[in-house]
Amino acid sequence: MKSNTSVRIIRDRPKHLRLRSHLLGEIAAGALSPGDALLAERQLATLVGVSRSTVRQTLDGMEREGLIERVQGKGTFVAARSIEQPAVSSAAFGMIVPEVSSGYYASLLSGFERACNQQGFPALVCNSGNAVDKQANYLMRLLAQKAAGVVLNASSEEITPAYQVELLQNAGIPVVLLHRTVADVSAPVLEMPGEEIGRQAAGLLVAAGHRRVALFDSHRCDVSVRTESTVRKTLAKAGISLPDDYIGYADQTSFCSGEDYRRCEQYLEGALQRVLSLPEPPTAIYLGFDTLAEMAYLILQRMGKSVPQDIQIVCLGGAHRQGAIMRRVTSVAIDEVAAGERAVELLMEMRDGKRPIRSDERIELPLEIFGAQLD
Repeated sequence: MKSNTSVRIIRDRPKHLRLRSHLLGEIAAGALSPGDALLAERQLATLVGVSRSTVRQTLDGMEREGLIERVQGKGTFVAARSIEQPAVSSAAFGMIVPEVSSGYYASLLSGFERACNQQGFPALVCNSGNAVDKQANYLMRLLAQKAAGVVLNASSEEITPAYQVELLQNAGIPVVLLHRTVADVSAPVLEMPGEEIGRQAAGLLVAAGHRRVALFDSHRCDVSVRTESTVRKTLAKAGISLPDDYIGYADQTSFCSGEDYRRCEQYLEGALQRVLSLPEPPTAIYLGFDTLAEMAYLILQRMGKSVPQDIQIVCLGGAHRQGAIMRRVTSVAIDEVAAGERAVELLMEMRDGKRPIRSDERIELPLEIFGAQLD
């Protein structure tokens, strides 16, 4: 029975995730292998600082997922299928994303799969549900499969431990990070250019003559913080302020369920009612993604406001989003299909030795303007 701990236990995580994360990390690091016995429940509870009931609940869930096996009278063991290989016929390029339901990710995956096919590699798409532990499980499976390369759009819910990526790199598997970095990991990043998004969005609003602008986003992250800062600076150069009461964040890090959408829409409806009831309400709104822009459009319609006649919307979005609503808003857009294709190009260059597996290169995705003209 192994009792060593090679992976740091992160104690500020929710208790129900702490043990699961620790065990998956031990498996990923090779400290626990299929067939190895786990520590007794009392020892696990002491090790990670949770109650025995939490340990039992966590192990029950992992047993249902096939990650561990319980043998009566003998103990609990790492299951052979905890690092089973994905069912693909040859080495594949894998992409791990936090969701697959939105139009942006559907187009991103379309570009990724098309580029994989052109290069002669199967494409394996994994939906982490924005959960770090599920993400770790997929990374272990891709490692066991000896994947040809991996594109990781890391979870925004929790911090991704560096070892999750380094294990693949140490095995010679190239990794491209998409949209966000992973702390202490040296790998190329295809990132959203927060400053340029802010410059272009604010520039459009200034050119259209707007003097009162509001800004809302789903949550604070590196991109949204940089965008807000640049919007402020660009507006300030035109003599326009962006007061704090014209800004809001929904604290919604993902859109993986209907409840996620309902919660964010409820926040956005309250925020719009608040700013539009101010003595000097905004005449334009910047929204951090096209999902929010669609929500705002429908909320404003319920409030009796027309877009773009009464209030104009500018958002960050995907170049391949279509539909009646998106034609009525202005989008500073990233070509998500091209982003998926570019990620495969980078993996191929690393596989062919034209680019190092480890680098701190940050590649900004280009922007385009789509949708309604501002006036």
